[in-house]
Amino acid sequence: MIDHPLVENILTFWFTSPTSKTYGKRQPMWFNSTPKIDQEIKLRYEKILEEAKKGSFENLQETPEGILALILLFDQFPRNMFRDSDKAYQTDDKARNLAQKAIDLRFDQKLPIFMRPFIYLPFEHSENLKDQEKSVALFETLGDEQSFSYATLHQDVIKRFGRFPFRNKSLHRVSTEAEIAFMKEPRMF
Repeated sequence: MIDHPLVENILTFWFTSPTSKTYGKRQPMWFNSTPKIDQEIKLRYEKILEEAKKGSFENLQETPEGILALILLFDQFPRNMFRDSDKAYQTDDKARNLAQKAIDLRFDQKLPIFMRPFIYLPFEHSENLKDQEKSVALFETLGDEQSFSYATLHQDVIKRFGRFPFRNKSLHRVSTEAEIAFMKEPRMF
């Protein structure tokens, strides 16, 4: 049960309304955003993200829906709001800590299966190999071959380079020759 207007706002924006025909289905903006969607997310949620970074919404961690809304706010939305900027990754640790808390409390198991990947994505977005191993294991439990495949691809990149080369420019890192060659290959994610 959603008992907070911000939680309802975030979840309805991201997953659509439970009365919508597209509810429970993959939304186009999840993994194929556009500048228009990025701008909409920034307009709607940038100030809320700043407040959340200060701890304003910590009480939302007490429900499965609330913690999911915070994870979206810290993990997914910055990737849209601050695309191609180091700010896109500044709240990854917060998102991962919330994701771990959600798993420890088994909140992921209380959410519909189509929402669970967003609890697990902070581990897939991590440049830490142990987080990648956790991501692969979590996505395997979903029984969704596509999500599991993407988790495995992310893990393979971290095994190979120890980081995501496509982030190098945004994070002001120098790319190695191997990373430059890799980035010239067709992107798989």
